[in-house]
Amino acid sequence: GTASFTVTNAPPPPMITSVSPTSMPALNANQTLTINGNYFQNTPTLIFVPPEGGTIPSTAAKLTFVSSSQITYQFNNASDVGTWTVKVNNPDAQSSGMASFTVTNSITTTNRALGLDVSHIRGTIDWSKVKGASNTFAFIKSTEGTDFKDPNFTNNMQNAHSNGIFVGAYHFALPLENPGTNGAIAEAKYFLSNSLPYIISANLPPVLDIEDYPYGTNPNDPCVDATNSSGYSVDLVCELGQIALSVWVRAWVKEVEKDTGVKPIIYMTPNYARNMDSDLNAYPLWIAYYPSTPDTNPASLGPWANSWTFMQYAVTGTTVNGITNPPVDLDVFNGNLAALTTYVTGGAPVISNPKLTGTTFMLSVPTQIGFNYTLEYKNSFSDANWTAVQTISGTGGMIILTDTGATGLSRLYRVRVQR
Repeated sequence: GTASFTVTNAPPPPMITSVSPTSMPALNANQTLTINGNYFQNTPTLIFVPPEGGTIPSTAAKLTFVSSSQITYQFNNASDVGTWTVKVNNPDAQSSGMASFTVTNSITTTNRALGLDVSHIRGTIDWSKVKGASNTFAFIKSTEGTDFKDPNFTNNMQNAHSNGIFVGAYHFALPLENPGTNGAIAEAKYFLSNSLPYIISANLPPVLDIEDYPYGTNPNDPCVDATNSSGYSVDLVCELGQIALSVWVRAWVKEVEKDTGVKPIIYMTPNYARNMDSDLNAYPLWIAYYPSTPDTNPASLGPWANSWTFMQYAVTGTTVNGITNPPVDLDVFNGNLAALTTYVTGGAPVISNPKLTGTTFMLSVPTQIGFNYTLEYKNSFSDANWTAVQTISGTGGMIILTDTGATGLSRLYRVRVQR
C-alpha cells in the first residue's frame, strides 16, 4: 500500500517592526516596553543586549504575549544608560533581527545635573559617549596617599574637559598610613604636585575622599566592617575617633586651600559626616548616599544638617555608555545645569555703586565663598591688556574693590572671578 504525508511551509521567523517607547529614563520601576512586529508565537523569549554588552534573557512574569504582532514587557532598569537592543526568540527556535531603544540618565522631577566619578579601574573611557549619556560633570582620581598617581588621570581630565564635561580632581586619603597633621599635609602636597594645573576657575574644586581604609590586614580589628579585594575595610571613625579624624581632614583641606585659594570639597558617608567637627561645614559636602536616586534629599548630615553640594547615589550594578569596565559611580549636583555652571565659573558679577572720589575709584560686587574677585582696568578699548589692582576672596556677601591710583582722562574697569 501507499502512505501519504504533507509538506507545509515552515512558519516565518518573527520580525520586529518597531519598539515603543524608543527612549526611556533609567528608573528603578517597571516601564512598559511594547514590541510590534509579525509572526510572534505564544510563549516567546526576549533577549536584551545592554550598552556594555552581554545578553539578558527576559523574565517570564514580566512578558505578555498580546498577539502575533505585539509583545509587551515590564522593563526595569535603574542604571544601564545607553543604547539597548532586543530580539524575539519564538518557541520554534527562530529569532528576529535586533531592534534598539535608548535608556537615558534623565531626571524628570528635580532636573538636577548628573555626573559620575572614575579612576583608572574603569579603563580607557570614551568621553564623547559619556557626555552623550547626559553626564555634565566628572570627578577624576588623581592621587592616593603619598605614593600613587592614577595613570589615567591626565588623559581623563583632558578628554572629559574637551568633550564639554566639567571636571575636578580627587585624592583618596590614607590617614592610617600617614597619620596626624604632618601626614595630612604631606598627602595634600602630594595631591597638588599632580593636580595643581587642573585647579582653575573653569574646573570643579579639588576633592578630599575620606572613607574606610581598604588595606587592613587584621581581621580581628574591632573597626573592620567589611572585606574587599585589597584586604579588610577599616572604619576610620571607629579607628581614629572624631577628634583625630577631624584634625586630619582639617589639615588637608586647609593646606590645599592655602596653596590654591579654593575651598576643597569633602567626600564622605553620612556616618563620617556626623562624626566631623562643626567647623568643617565651611567646606562643601559631597555625600555618599547610596543606593538612592538623583531625586533623593539626604538629611541628618552632622554639621552640614540637610545641606549638600554633590551626592553619590549609585555604585553597584551601574553602567554608562562609553565606559567598558562597570560598575560606574553615579553622582548628582544639588541644582540644575545652570546652577552647576554658576558654581564652577562663579557667574558674571553684578557691579553696583561705582564711585570716583579724587583718584580713588571703588565699586561693590556680590560674592561667593571659594572665589576670588579681582578689580582690573585698562585706559582705553585699544589697550591689549588689563592691569590687576586688587584681589579679595569672596565672603558670601558684598565686598568693595578699590583702585587708589585712578588717574588720567578715563579708565575701563572690570571684575574677574576665579576660584
